[in-house]
Amino acid sequence: MKLCEAAKRFGIEEIPEWFSEYYVENAEPYFALDRDFILDVEKRLGAFTDAYIGYVLDAAEEIKRDPVATDWIVALGKYLETCDGDEARLTRKLIPANYAEISEMYPLFAIIAMIPRMEAAYRAHGFDGDSLRYNFRVFEISTRLSTIAQHKPAFTLTYYYWSMLYTLCEIFDYGSFNFQIKKLGNNVKLFRNKNTGEYVLFQTEGIMHRDGKTLGDAGFTDEEGSFTCEFTETEDEYIGNPAQNNRISKERIAIKKADYVEVLNKDDEVIGLHIPRNVDFSPEAIEASLRGAVEIIKNQFPEWKPKMYVCASWLLDPGLEDLLGSESRIVKFGKMFKRHPGGASNGRGGYSFVFLGYEENEDLPEDTSLRRKLKAHYLGGGYTYFCPGIICDETYFN
Repeated sequence: MKLCEAAKRFGIEEIPEWFSEYYVENAEPYFALDRDFILDVEKRLGAFTDAYIGYVLDAAEEIKRDPVATDWIVALGKYLETCDGDEARLTRKLIPANYAEISEMYPLFAIIAMIPRMEAAYRAHGFDGDSLRYNFRVFEISTRLSTIAQHKPAFTLTYYYWSMLYTLCEIFDYGSFNFQIKKLGNNVKLFRNKNTGEYVLFQTEGIMHRDGKTLGDAGFTDEEGSFTCEFTETEDEYIGNPAQNNRISKERIAIKKADYVEVLNKDDEVIGLHIPRNVDFSPEAIEASLRGAVEIIKNQFPEWKPKMYVCASWLLDPGLEDLLGSESRIVKFGKMFKRHPGGASNGRGGYSFVFLGYEENEDLPEDTSLRRKLKAHYLGGGYTYFCPGIICDETYFN
């Protein structure tokens, strides 16, 4: 089928110029769909386990029975073998909108095409043996969670993006967390007092509810009394709206340039912490993970120049203290961060983390303390919010 006809079939309205260079009708057999290649990465790298490898192999055969779907994934895969990271991320738009009609696991095979470059990149950064296999678990985990969410073998676009962080070697797993190199990106500036070590965090942009949350957050949609964050500086002062405990003050404050130094802004490199399921939140495990990751970064990723650890998660929501109590390890973890509001959310931060694959109703499971409390909270009209934060400790990377 001609490229324009294939694009129409798959609901792709815009085709980048480069795609025509890779798209070939009746493409030759491709390694990303090859049974032997898939079994090899299962055996050598631990990309899949017995629980899911059968589904992956069946999906590959299902795709190969559709010549046009095969030609499309081959073109996409060949491009992903060598393109840079920003270009790779844009390919999500080229996954057919109706891919489930071909195979629920269709996006996986574009990602599988990146495995050779992924393996080479991690090996070049000193990963081998178990440490290498530890990062390749992303394929199994993404397939398992997609399958739980869809109630059938699947690989969703959510995990297409997540897996790509690994195939581009922009993240690694160690201890309790996944560690991702990135730009801070958020519209904040962090300052440290030169004498006391106190930190002040200003939000530099954004329209806020009168109560200091992001306007548009669930429960914070009334525009009356809303305000816009501003950051300015004079010859002697920095002036802005300070953040505290996931809220922004409407009252701007000024800090003296003679007393404070800027230590972080949105263009600085940071290490983003991602929190897997069933993580060990003990203080000892957290500190060992943070310190151990620093050594990996220093020794194996010398090109990374992060300034601080950051995280953006519903697990940082200060409101969890009312639900879980002040002695909760999750709550204590959240207090490690200087927190500020993120983008507007629907108030269901963490729902899919705790109740993946379940509809919100009285039948939600109550098999853990967390599930029991969150079920009652959500069904009672409560919210949980996505919350970014910064660990204000510069000693990790100095």
